[in-house]
Amino acid sequence: MMSLSTNQYQPWRRFLARTFDILLYNVLWTVIAGLVFRVQLIRIGAFGNLMGGFLSLAIMLFFEPVLLKHFKTTPGKAILGITLFHREGRPFTYGEGLERTFLVIGKGLGYGIPFYNLFRLWKSYRLTDDVITQPWNESTEYIIKDKKPYRWLAYGTGYVLLIGIVAALILQQQLPPNRGELTVAEFTENHNYYIEHFDIPMGNRLLNEEGKWEVRDQTEGTFGFTIFQGPRPEYDFVTENGSLKEVTFRVEVEDYEQYIGSYDLYKLLASLAFTGARDEVGIFTNFPSKVADFIEGNPSFESFTHREYGLEFIYEVEYSGFNTSQFLIPKEEESNEYRMVFTIRKSNL
Repeated sequence: MMSLSTNQYQPWRRFLARTFDILLYNVLWTVIAGLVFRVQLIRIGAFGNLMGGFLSLAIMLFFEPVLLKHFKTTPGKAILGITLFHREGRPFTYGEGLERTFLVIGKGLGYGIPFYNLFRLWKSYRLTDDVITQPWNESTEYIIKDKKPYRWLAYGTGYVLLIGIVAALILQQQLPPNRGELTVAEFTENHNYYIEHFDIPMGNRLLNEEGKWEVRDQTEGTFGFTIFQGPRPEYDFVTENGSLKEVTFRVEVEDYEQYIGSYDLYKLLASLAFTGARDEVGIFTNFPSKVADFIEGNPSFESFTHREYGLEFIYEVEYSGFNTSQFLIPKEEESNEYRMVFTIRKSNL
């Protein structure tokens, strides 16, 4: 083994080890957020990412001193063959490790505060370039076990695995909470899950267990107006021994004075709720995109039939007295009528 003084420890090796550790803490928080708190990762947004960064640093603050005390290293440093200990030749105590990690977070990472963190990273680089001991390294000694090439392979592999964990979790969240044979209540739970997952504005309404629209708790969710035109459709269900075999929603109006939209959002939600439960669908199937493609790929005001995932999707539409564009627009001084039925059913029916 090769013992190194504080300013001879190959700063780029240690910087990359720190980068790996920070990614690990971020992934750990992301897993907690996704699996425990059911945060929808695809729509965390900039503020959510910022808060996630702070929480990741909080995990680092309390977790890393444990690693220093018991293992004298961290995951990133272990992969790159770096061990660190107190200059007295002993492991850090938890309190000493906590103080050291707090200095790293503050002086080195700027507490994760945007722009200030870049300034602190630049200052840390300048200290290293000027061969000046970093504040958190004043009581630290390092050992590099070896510099074998396999460590860089392990480092790259670990990086890919961590990113893969997040990607797999995002893909897993595309699947609804209920799989396999569905009851009506389970279908509606899946349906509501996708409203929340994709943050679709539905006039602050969700389906209840019987498949009827209800205003949801005013303290929850995203409020606002729906982004469709036309009467809200009603759902009907066909079951066999409690298992859902067919779901239909329909709209029928006469002498309607407003625009009528395509109802593509309703088609999408119902299709995802039913399709996502199928055994043929897995996390790598990318079925939301496929379902969206065949719905958007068919003209909004023309009937179609589509078969996929062991299901049959039937869209029937008839109308008169409307001008057709992106919406159906009532013709002036003319009566009109509109009928739409969208059905999803198992193909063996």
